[in-house]
Amino acid sequence: MFRQKMKTPLSISLILLLAVQVTMAQSTYQEVYSLFQTNCTTGCHSGSNPSANLDLGGTEADVYQAIVNVDPINPYALNTLKNKLIDPGYPERSYLLRKCNNGMDDELALVNVAEGNSMPSGLPAMEDHEIEMIRQWVLWGAEETGTFVDPAMIEEYYTNGGIADIEKPLTPEEEGLEGYQVRFGPIFIAPGDEFEYVQIHEIQSEEDKEIIKMAGMMHPYSHHWVLRDFDRDFAAPLGAGPNDATTTNAQAYVYLHAKYMGIWMYSREMELPEGTAIFQDSSAVMLLNLHMPNYSQDSICKASCYYNIYTQDAGSGAIEMIADLKQYGNFDPWILQIPPDGQEHMYSHDYTIANETFYYWNIQGHTHGIGTDFDVFLRNPDGSKGEQIYEAFYDPDYNFNTGSYDYSHPPVRSWPELYEINMDWGLVLEASYRNMSSDTVTFGYTTEDEMHIMYYQYTTELPQVSITELEFEDSYLTVYPTPAEEVATIEIRGDDVFNDAEITVFDMYGKLIFRSQNLNGKNIRINRNGLSPGIYTFAITQNNRRVSSGKLVFR
Repeated sequence: MFRQKMKTPLSISLILLLAVQVTMAQSTYQEVYSLFQTNCTTGCHSGSNPSANLDLGGTEADVYQAIVNVDPINPYALNTLKNKLIDPGYPERSYLLRKCNNGMDDELALVNVAEGNSMPSGLPAMEDHEIEMIRQWVLWGAEETGTFVDPAMIEEYYTNGGIADIEKPLTPEEEGLEGYQVRFGPIFIAPGDEFEYVQIHEIQSEEDKEIIKMAGMMHPYSHHWVLRDFDRDFAAPLGAGPNDATTTNAQAYVYLHAKYMGIWMYSREMELPEGTAIFQDSSAVMLLNLHMPNYSQDSICKASCYYNIYTQDAGSGAIEMIADLKQYGNFDPWILQIPPDGQEHMYSHDYTIANETFYYWNIQGHTHGIGTDFDVFLRNPDGSKGEQIYEAFYDPDYNFNTGSYDYSHPPVRSWPELYEINMDWGLVLEASYRNMSSDTVTFGYTTEDEMHIMYYQYTTELPQVSITELEFEDSYLTVYPTPAEEVATIEIRGDDVFNDAEITVFDMYGKLIFRSQNLNGKNIRINRNGLSPGIYTFAITQNNRRVSSGKLVFR
């Protein structure tokens, strides 16, 4: 599902987005072709009767046509794993690469005896850096021309080491859950270098799904890791390999044709609130986005990031969770100008939408290196700042105030029960900066530039939470109906009764809105009495001791 977006002609899009190329003596495919010629043509994949009917002994053009986007003849690889010999952009779906893998990377391993033996058959395996060269060619789109990879850097990494990649996490399937795993990378980054890339990823699903949980596992050097749904009609200009995302044209193209699903500044799980889901079509195209600096000045960095996507069948009745961003200046973010005077400067702007109510799940501030703080306030009807609801001095999981701001790991504040905000009044977003350099710093996409962005996820209505989900931890109370129109009843189970009990009810801000004492019997009835729709919490005490707590939902 895609919200309506402005359309960009494909001819212009093809000009706007080109993969970054490094000028080398040989193209990347020529390097790979030489490896196949050297290792795979002796006695196997050449001559009049080549093994698996695959001739790798022809010209560069002949070999390219024989392997790229070509079905393998192995039935298991073709029908069960849905592999191509070489599937551009997808190393893990490229059977020929997996046959050459020989333990270089467990994710490329042959998984069933029906796939046959590793190659080259009867000869020593290729060196790890050679296999990596083939993988990088596939990852970068398996282009016939152009240079995308520095073979000397890859050989240097495998010979002398460098900053290690992260370990592969368990997949949802390995955890016994429904879902799939996506990997971006590995990408090799020179010492002190930095990149931001986007890459299309097609999921292999024949059914619509609802995403109920996402987990992002990032290399510790990563600046951010973003997942988006991308409009399939506009995916073709991006090609199969990674694209440079540090240009304004690239970012504008992505913004126009994609919608956010999630953003990670550090490794963490995001389990959606009960009754909500991110909707994913079976024809969905995903856009992977990694921003990655190499902080080491003397070591090559090998970096991967992973998404675990946990799903359920579509049609559960869940409310759609929406993700978006709000940036200073809106479509003209370059109005952000931080002077080089060493003083702290605060930039504030309002975020309002007429006739809208949002139920926020989480919010997260975002700046780059000279950012010193990021705060979010409720906006009062007269336009003044109200209660502060986000403070960037908190730890990443928003448990405690650390007293300082870490722009590379800003906190994420979540409301699992959703936070209702009248967007007619809206929010006030503030970010502060201190520029100690000799030049004005303005908006841009590297960490040397700046940003003033709030990421957030929300619904436009409350989910229908079931009664069973609102039962207490000790399971001896029930709340019904859920949600309630005017009166909610808290009922004690079994033979017990309330005896001189007290109940207190709080709104989502923690404000006490109701208290009743000396309650007796099996039921407590809570009248709405003008309360707004939303989720409220209650606590029950007896003899000054809390005996239970729970939630009330009014429609």
